[in-house]
Amino acid sequence: MPPLPLRLLEPATGTGFIGTAANAVRMRGALAGPQPAPLFFKWYSSLSADPLPFAAGAQFDFTANLKVGTHVLTFSAKDVASDAPASIAAVQHGGFAGGPPTAQTPGCVVNVLRARIQRPLAAATLSKANGTLQAEAPALWGKAPTPPGPPFILNADYLAVNRIRYLWIFTPAGTPAGPASPRLILDPTLPAGNPLRSTFVLDGSAPLVNYTGPLPAALGTGSHTLILRVEDMSNPALGHEASVNVVLSA
Repeated sequence: MPPLPLRLLEPATGTGFIGTAANAVRMRGALAGPQPAPLFFKWYSSLSADPLPFAAGAQFDFTANLKVGTHVLTFSAKDVASDAPASIAAVQHGGFAGGPPTAQTPGCVVNVLRARIQRPLAAATLSKANGTLQAEAPALWGKAPTPPGPPFILNADYLAVNRIRYLWIFTPAGTPAGPASPRLILDPTLPAGNPLRSTFVLDGSAPLVNYTGPLPAALGTGSHTLILRVEDMSNPALGHEASVNVVLSA
């Protein structure tokens, strides 16, 4: 049987959702033809282990709360409800839209840009010699090694599609004016041993992108505003920022 003629109408691939806009992302799809049998519709994000939830009867138009990161979105339909391998093998009518880009289709890949600082806390003292910076990370930025156990390792499968990066910006507070605002770009693609290679840690159940090491030498000491900017690597004008006030010590 030919695949079901599904269409993923919203969101458009390449869209960036900034800050709280990601709390209500419109998911809109269509079946371009009659249903050949009772069908079960599901929406998936590559950053979620489960299908995206929607109210009964809202499968063609609903809003979803998407977390920070790069999402590959898929709209699917099939004539069995279960996703178990035996059920999939029994499908007579099925199809999908979106998914990863291919030579034939653009797929559906969107970025959620949301900055949430975990460390340092507001008013904390941060050592220039060995500072720790942590922020909310995409759920699949890292994974447990095999066999399981700490430390978590970077997830190459997710990073192959990731399109967001983390910048830490230090701005002197008060007077007199301090040096220019150095930036740290957390880059998981740098070789092991590079001081700006980011790592992945878990704080309870929260995934975090982590930098621990020396802060830029150009920084002074004293009161600073620390800005976290999460931005689209292909379009740096799109980004979201959060900030805390800290005190830098030698």
